[in-house]
Amino acid sequence: MNGNIMTITALFAMALQPMAAEAASASGFPDGTPPAAMAVAPAEMREHSFIVLAQNQNQNQNENQSGNANQNENQNQNQNQNQNQNQNQNQGGTSSDGSPAALSSATSEALKKPSHACFYEAPSFKGARFCVEPGQQRTTLSAGWNDRISSIEIVGKVRVTVCTNTGLSGTCEVYGASVEALPAAMDNSVSSWKAQ
Repeated sequence: MNGNIMTITALFAMALQPMAAEAASASGFPDGTPPAAMAVAPAEMREHSFIVLAQNQNQNQNENQSGNANQNENQNQNQNQNQNQNQNQNQGGTSSDGSPAALSSATSEALKKPSHACFYEAPSFKGARFCVEPGQQRTTLSAGWNDRISSIEIVGKVRVTVCTNTGLSGTCEVYGASVEALPAAMDNSVSSWKAQ
């Protein structure tokens, strides 16, 4: 970097010499030699150009560092979002991602257990369903099931908590027996659940 600055400074000084000589002859100096004040001016200009060049290099370095910091921050945010999504998918032993295939697989496994609960889209245990076993929970229902549950079938010794908001919050109800039709406050309003 110092070599570049010295090269630029030397080039700048060489470029100024003809201008200084031209200015001296235009001013009528007999031997073409400018007075001391004019001889100093190119050196002052070189010093000034050196300072400006150094400031520009510092500014470029700061911009590069700022750009790298922003890129690192974006990468960290993406990693945190991926970790949060994985935690939501796997919370409480539920590996289902909420997709139809994953829910179908989870339902098949739950139906093999003596104790399980099934959530239905229509009253009287009709329509589409998904089933879970004790120890599972979902703090955020997928878009396909959010605010869609209308009845809950309980088999064996399992209790189900259903809530109107994500994170098992809002209005919550606990059921230890089947519910053919959820009450109006819960019908098509469930956004999270837990089976115990």
